[in-house]
Amino acid sequence: MIQSKGYERFGLTGNPFRDLASETLETIDIFHVRQEMDDHLRMIIDEIFEKQSKAVVAILGALGMGKTQRLLLIQSWARDKKAYCVFRSINPQAKLVISDVIKTLIDTVPLTFFERNISAPRFYSDLKKAYRSSRKKFDPELIGRAIAGALNARSPSILILNDLHNVDPTAELPDFLQVLYSIVNNLDEGVMIAIGSNSAYFDGIMKRHQSLEERINYKLEVQPLIDTEAQEMVAKRLTAKRLVEDLNPIYPFNNDSISILNSESHGNPRQVLKLSDRIIDQAATERVIQIDAQYAMDILEGSRQKRSLPPAPHEILKKLREEARVKRPAIPSRTPPGISTEFEKKVKEYEHALEKMEKALERKEPLPEKEKRMPGAAVKVDLPVDAPLEVAPSMPDPIGTVPPVKVDLPVDTPLEVAPPMTGPTTIVPKPSLDEELPLIIKKKVTMRKLETVTEDGIPAPPKSIFIIEEREMPGPPRKEKGSKGEPSEDAVLSRYRSVPPTRS
Repeated sequence: MIQSKGYERFGLTGNPFRDLASETLETIDIFHVRQEMDDHLRMIIDEIFEKQSKAVVAILGALGMGKTQRLLLIQSWARDKKAYCVFRSINPQAKLVISDVIKTLIDTVPLTFFERNISAPRFYSDLKKAYRSSRKKFDPELIGRAIAGALNARSPSILILNDLHNVDPTAELPDFLQVLYSIVNNLDEGVMIAIGSNSAYFDGIMKRHQSLEERINYKLEVQPLIDTEAQEMVAKRLTAKRLVEDLNPIYPFNNDSISILNSESHGNPRQVLKLSDRIIDQAATERVIQIDAQYAMDILEGSRQKRSLPPAPHEILKKLREEARVKRPAIPSRTPPGISTEFEKKVKEYEHALEKMEKALERKEPLPEKEKRMPGAAVKVDLPVDAPLEVAPSMPDPIGTVPPVKVDLPVDTPLEVAPPMTGPTTIVPKPSLDEELPLIIKKKVTMRKLETVTEDGIPAPPKSIFIIEEREMPGPPRKEKGSKGEPSEDAVLSRYRSVPPTRS
């Protein structure tokens, strides 16, 4: 069924990169991209199938490079040749994995009921002893000989152990390596042990167990994809979801865009698939026609910028809300009547300003540049004559990083007109919300009209200049100097004294 997101415009039934673990034993040949090491691996397998040699092969590489895919490929080749094969992925409890391997070898021995109980072959009896040992007193030498004997009896045979790096290095690793050493020492021709592991982990183990390292016949490192191999991998994935056959195998990608994805992923197949998943999903949403190099670079660059963008605006809002709602200062018990109401009013104005700023950030509107002014400088707002009056709230900015936010006043708000002023009104900064509020700040708005002319000397429409002026009212009663609790009146006045405006 065609997905409704828009993949049909690319001739696809859906996103072909969504399931990164879609390779199974049945589909491994379809999705696998052959590299140089695969030819070498195939040559080793053919010698095993012909019983010309025995081999211990380590397939190494970083996460997502394709180690498991190669091990599945070996299992697929063994099935095609009707060779016996046991595949197990190792977890931190490696002893249980070994016990499970023995149980599988016992259950898959082609013996009748009479042969199992009356005339069982020696390797079958050894397997049953080894199984009991693995569940109780773990004997690595006995277990290793039994596993090797069962593999020798059913050659050509292959034992595949994936993710060796998952073994617990303290509790499980020593016994596991002794079992592996015993298996390798007792192998006959026509038997192969294949191990998949992280390169650094495997090298670290072999440095401490050189006798085992000497018995590793082949170390095959999975190499990064080149651009042509990445293109083949993408084409095979797209083909699995293709609706229209007579299209370019890599459409909607092109060679350049896949080269960019491969370069960004450093040739890691899993990372190439992840980036392809993200980009084709975005392209289907935006309904683009072709994923070219420029589109791929734009998506990748946008992802990098998103990861590196500092969360400053949202962190600021979070801190401001904590200041306004959580860390409100307690109103002194000796506060004159009316100051509690005035304080709550200012808090509400402050929270209203924060909400407006949050909405602006959600709409991704550019914030106005912060004016560079000294503390206490007046703020002048130039507006057309017919513009509605907007006055910034008088609540102070606790951390000094948020630009002023305007609050609309009712249309019928009375204005007090002051005589022309030659200089700005200087106001000493008010206390932050973490401090006690010793003074009542009264707001006053004055207005005067300004006649202006253009560069050509033509009179321009007059502008109304609103000047916000704030004045102090008497604060709490005097507190004796040196007493505990509230600061003295002299200390408060010295910190919050306002400088009168200069008038012409």
